Amino acid sequence: MVDLKFPYPCTIAWMGLLTTTACCLVALRLVVPPGQRQGISRRHYLTRVLPTGFFMALTFQMGNTGYLYLTVAFVQMLKVGSHRAAV
Repeated sequence: MVDLKFPYPCTIAWMGLLTTTACCLVALRLVVPPGQRQGISRRHYLTRVLPTGFFMALTFQMGNTGYLYLTVAFVQMLKVGSHRAAV
C-alpha cells in the first residue's frame, strides 16, 4: 500500500466485510428455501439491526485506526503476546 501510495488502509478491511456480507447473502439464498425465509419489520431493523451494525463497524474502524500510529516492532510484540496468552 505504501508503494502504491494508497492512503486508505481501512478500506481494505471494509472491503473484506463487504465480501463476507455478499457471500452470506448468496449462501442464504442458495441454502434456505423461499418458504422458510422470514422477514423482519422496519421497526425491528431500525431499532436493533442497524444500530448493532453501525457500532460494530465503528468499533472495527477505531480498532484498526490505532494500528496506523504503532510501529511494526510493537505490533509484532502484541501478536507474540496474544499468541502466548492463547496457548
